[in-house]
Amino acid sequence: MTDFAEVQFPSDISYGATGGPTYSTDVVTTYSGREQRNANWSQARARYNVASGVKTETQWQTLISFFRARRGKAVGFRFKDWSDFKGVNEPIYRSDDGGTAGGNTFNLLAGLDGAATFGAIITNLPAGTFETWDNVNTVDVILTSGSLAGITELAVLNGANAALIGDELVQFQNAQLIGDKTYRLSKLLRGRQGTEWAIGTHQEGDRFILLNPALYTTAIANNLIGRQLFYKAVSVGSSLAATDEQAFTYTGRNLKPFSPVHVKGVRDGSGNLTISWLRRSRVDAEWRDGVDIPLGEESERYEVEIYSGLTLKRTIVITSPIASYSAAEQTTDFGSTQSSVSVKVYQLSAVAGRGYAVEATI
Repeated sequence: MTDFAEVQFPSDISYGATGGPTYSTDVVTTYSGREQRNANWSQARARYNVASGVKTETQWQTLISFFRARRGKAVGFRFKDWSDFKGVNEPIYRSDDGGTAGGNTFNLLAGLDGAATFGAIITNLPAGTFETWDNVNTVDVILTSGSLAGITELAVLNGANAALIGDELVQFQNAQLIGDKTYRLSKLLRGRQGTEWAIGTHQEGDRFILLNPALYTTAIANNLIGRQLFYKAVSVGSSLAATDEQAFTYTGRNLKPFSPVHVKGVRDGSGNLTISWLRRSRVDAEWRDGVDIPLGEESERYEVEIYSGLTLKRTIVITSPIASYSAAEQTTDFGSTQSSVSVKVYQLSAVAGRGYAVEATI
């Protein structure tokens, strides 16, 4: 049996592994006090700890099976070092025809030169405010690649130090080095770019990706929404055929309208309820005096859902940020007019459908 197998260690487990190149060197101290160094290896050998990559029972069973198939140390294998992104013009490919199991046609998208800054959080990031600075919560991050640094408050407000933590976009002012490649982030701006819906979803092990020019971004045609595409990032010394594909389904999340804000309800003397709110926009939404933000959609449309507990009672479709819920409609839905109701308001997109909801009791 060969002592090397052309198989790669599971990449979802190696992601976040710590380690790197090691050397074997004997240092001999002579009677004069001088040292003589003898290098036993002509090249480096890498050593990694993958314990942090095992997060589920399925991954644990996969690791055991992989270990048994290699008979421990008897058979070598390939290991992806996620921090080894120092090559020049490393190519990114995409398959639109089903990947290796389909047409196996991978087209070149771009070449990457820079190293991304990424890792995982090792403490949970609790829910917190997103209307202003979150000065209560902190989160600890261990990096696989790159480094972090604190910046001024003004730099944060101008968009710097933005990172994707899980599905939430977070900005941070302070980055305190507390261990090897480990930072404590504080003074946070939460739920940036409409991601406040993800604030309460975090857990230890969530991805951390610093948004910087080293990341590759590409426009994806609307007709590919909902389709599974396959990507390959070919590192130095490898080939397209030897590189594992990564499946990704584009959902059009970046096209969904942000949730509306400032939901209000006003009742007249007869119990008729008028519901109003303010819309937001993904396009040119900076605050400028005397100028309203652009719509950013093909047309202005909303859906308002009326709830009794978890039961949906009525959906109102309108084309302006104001909806009427008459006393007669309340009587039909609840048996009488209501002193308070729970609502969800969505802005609609012609491409992505419903945006993110704002919930309120009015």
